[in-house]
Amino acid sequence: MDNTTFLDVNVRNPIIHHVKGDTHTSYDISIETNNSSFTMSRSTVRRRFSEFISLKNLLKELQPSLTPPRLPPKTLLKRFDDKFIEERRSGLETFLRNVLTEPLYLSNKSLHLFIQTSLTMKEIEGVVKGTEGTYIPESKPPIVLALHDEVFDEVG
Repeated sequence: MDNTTFLDVNVRNPIIHHVKGDTHTSYDISIETNNSSFTMSRSTVRRRFSEFISLKNLLKELQPSLTPPRLPPKTLLKRFDDKFIEERRSGLETFLRNVLTEPLYLSNKSLHLFIQTSLTMKEIEGVVKGTEGTYIPESKPPIVLALHDEVFDEVG
């Protein structure tokens, strides 16, 4: 039997959203792993580019000794062009794969909450910094509640 640890992350299925004058693209982040640092062996969550920027900034703040990998560039022109969306999707996937190869990031709660829950970046920051209570709205999937409880059990 092969006991090799694996961690596969994919960014896919870009969707352009038009909500009350705001247009943005979101992406599915899917992971499959047998790495014991993850609560779930499989998960998928949808994130937008601005949330990746927030994650990068939070990683930089929480692990100041490391320089986070680069994100694909921001642009105002052709944001919804198919070629640009594919380049961004590929760049986001590369960013996450590089983050997940760094042991200090791999042990970072904000990264786990980002890729395995539907918590907002504000909620993730609150949980990680201890300013967010243990309450999570009931609209979140039950699996989020289980992960949230584990985070607070570890925090104390």
